[in-house]
Amino acid sequence: MASRRMISSCTWKDEFIGELDYFQRCLWIGLFSSCADDQGRMLDNPILIRADLFPYDDIQIDIIENGLALFEKQGKIVRYNNNKKKYIQLLKWWENQKPQWASRSKFPAPESWQDHVRTRENGKYITDNWDTRDQDEECSETSSPETFSRPIQAGRQYPVPVPITVPVPVPDPVVVEQGQPPDDDNLNDLCKTFTELTNRKAKPDQFMELSIAGATSDDMRTAFSEISEKNFIVSKPTGMIEPTLNVLSRRNGKGILNDQEDYRRYIKGEYGDVGVR
Repeated sequence: MASRRMISSCTWKDEFIGELDYFQRCLWIGLFSSCADDQGRMLDNPILIRADLFPYDDIQIDIIENGLALFEKQGKIVRYNNNKKKYIQLLKWWENQKPQWASRSKFPAPESWQDHVRTRENGKYITDNWDTRDQDEECSETSSPETFSRPIQAGRQYPVPVPITVPVPVPDPVVVEQGQPPDDDNLNDLCKTFTELTNRKAKPDQFMELSIAGATSDDMRTAFSEISEKNFIVSKPTGMIEPTLNVLSRRNGKGILNDQEDYRRYIKGEYGDVGVR
């Protein structure tokens, strides 16, 4: 299961969040950031949820149950039974979460729900409905309010957001062939090169994105050299992903941002886990 979840800045301006009390807000964010698996699913058990989210607090089970009932009433979750067990499915999961990898759920899906899988099992690269995530989002936009969103209150005025277009320079993305299996030998080479350069341990699977993209250990060495010249150090394998992809992009003739803009992105931490020497 992924160790990171995305919390949009729009969350705090959502009227649904605004009508929750402080505990319910914490409970809601905890459900998708800690309890839910890669498919947005979990056991419907307030006792387990309390143990996962509030290990240091003596929270009444009824308070958690009331929060779950409210989330269901507002159309944010689905609570269902399967084979005498209770489960929770977070709705609009794929609209709010954009993972690069997603494992299978060990819990059964609710009726008419489609999972999206992109993972590696037993040394094999596996995808299942991965390219149809955007279609699910389009369907959610046309679904009934009772199913996917909170009903609009009659007589209440809702502000209309005005979009502001801000030009942002973006490097050309590295084109990755969908479904291309990673090279195990290349994964091992990337892992050994990272350990050699940083003196830090890593696992081959942590470099799967680089291997699928076609990056080599030489690309990683070049990226590490460029990072070192800017007086940065790499603390985790994730810190080598974007720099190495940039080197690969240049090698393929795609080019990257100019040096000044590239340095600004380093300062902002957009290249992952890096630090200043």
